[in-house]
Amino acid sequence: MANNKEKKQNKKVKLSTVIYSLLIAAALFLGLAAGLAYGVSADNNKFARIVTKHIPFPAAIVDYYNFISASELSGNLKAVKSFYENQDFSRAGIRVDFSTEDGKKRLKIREKQLLNKMIEDKAIKILARRRGVKINNNLVSQNVLRKLKEYGSEEAVKKDLARLYGWNMEDFKEKIVKPDMYKDELEKIVFRESKDRWQKSANKIKKAAEELENGGEFSEVAKTYSEGVTSQEGGNLGWFKKEQLLPKLAEIAFSLEEGKTSGVIESELGYHIIKLEEKKSEDGEEIARISQIFTRKFSFADWLEEQMKNMNFFVLMKDYYWDKENLAVEFRSEDLRKFEKKVLEEIQSDASVMF
Repeated sequence: MANNKEKKQNKKVKLSTVIYSLLIAAALFLGLAAGLAYGVSADNNKFARIVTKHIPFPAAIVDYYNFISASELSGNLKAVKSFYENQDFSRAGIRVDFSTEDGKKRLKIREKQLLNKMIEDKAIKILARRRGVKINNNLVSQNVLRKLKEYGSEEAVKKDLARLYGWNMEDFKEKIVKPDMYKDELEKIVFRESKDRWQKSANKIKKAAEELENGGEFSEVAKTYSEGVTSQEGGNLGWFKKEQLLPKLAEIAFSLEEGKTSGVIESELGYHIIKLEEKKSEDGEEIARISQIFTRKFSFADWLEEQMKNMNFFVLMKDYYWDKENLAVEFRSEDLRKFEKKVLEEIQSDASVMF
């Protein structure tokens, strides 16, 4: 009888030992996997690729309950890499050899930009849903059809998506169409909610225009009403070539007579009143010295920034941290920060990527 009890007890001990051993092994595996997910580039490590593909480790967390997985980030980076490797950017001076040290750093910059974009998209989706926005499959399909008309035939788009990004139409819906739809719907709501704030800058520029019509000195009116760093300098912007200005502003500025002032001009940035101080030719090219009174529109970006300041963000990738002040993912490495600054100075704009 005692022997039977002892045997049963031994079996329990052995079973619990096995269970604890398995739990410890699982914890060690997950710890190793997490180290690979957060500490090793998936592009350079086969096991890391498998881990990030099958275990949804978060790369970032938005407002505690919303996750951006490391595998999702890795997949998007792979698509961007594919895009560059399938294009000829040699004439533009853009490097696409990601196997070099320089190329790896450039790819890291793309990863950081992607993570910032994915965090912003996630924040927009959260804010849209809080306001009752629902994006169903029928709406998505309708928007896909509209976008296909913009880009070309469905067959041509499918081929381009597969060739350039390694995507299918479902990827296109989830990564491009849906985020755009959430943003568009939220913008409409924000515009209705913040109509008074949008109107404020229009009223301000209108008052400035009235004072000028009543004989006010341009520089003094600028000091009173203009926004931005040049306001206390009487709105003086300095010398410009035509192509250095927004097209709408350039056309009007270079058509004015010296000393004359424009009416109110609306741009995507806000409202402008321009004065042409003087104009001359330099190296066979016309340049103009311009002053302006400017009032900035309250934009969706302003609203989004306000909302994101009240949200919580956590970045778990070892190479990055969340900059609360600038609401952005930043590199921990000083070397990468300097390299990024250099690259951005070299390449003013690259709108070729769909992200």
